[in-house]
Amino acid sequence: LEEYSQNKAEISWDGSVDIVALSGSSPNNLSKRLMDFKKAIDGGLLYHDFALKASDSRFDFSHEDPYRILVVIEEASDFPDGLPSNISEIFSAAIATLETKGSKNVLCEKNIFYGSAAKAGQIAFLFPGQGSQYIDMGRDLLCIFPEALNVLELANEKYETFGFLSDLIFPFAVPTQE
Repeated sequence: LEEYSQNKAEISWDGSVDIVALSGSSPNNLSKRLMDFKKAIDGGLLYHDFALKASDSRFDFSHEDPYRILVVIEEASDFPDGLPSNISEIFSAAIATLETKGSKNVLCEKNIFYGSAAKAGQIAFLFPGQGSQYIDMGRDLLCIFPEALNVLELANEKYETFGFLSDLIFPFAVPTQE
């Protein structure tokens, strides 16, 4: 149990998903960084060391670099004594993707998200329509990332005449006769 604080102090990353975030000044620079990661994995990198290396990659990531790639690794923490071979395969696919399709501005494949030299713009989170929404949608983002919670607070302040967005995401429980 933790006490509520309006300002979230830190990211609450649970480790079930690891994100390797790499950026560079050219596709070749980015490809080299991916190859370095793959080489470390193929060399028998343990999960703990992989998680630290992934964390370092996120720290070093720059959204201002013209070439950026994210590699999402799911459930690697289930293998503390060595990473499964599919993780090396994901990095091989990321390298191949970059080499064959690196001229495209945006590319998304399973576990690989690439962007390059796109015009600067604003960030938006898009959720599919036609009934796909559900209560608590986006809650994990708000609970993990302080920045997301801050944006929700700003939306609540800006649109308070229409009601709070947070009340739609986290509705109050309605008592029933059950």
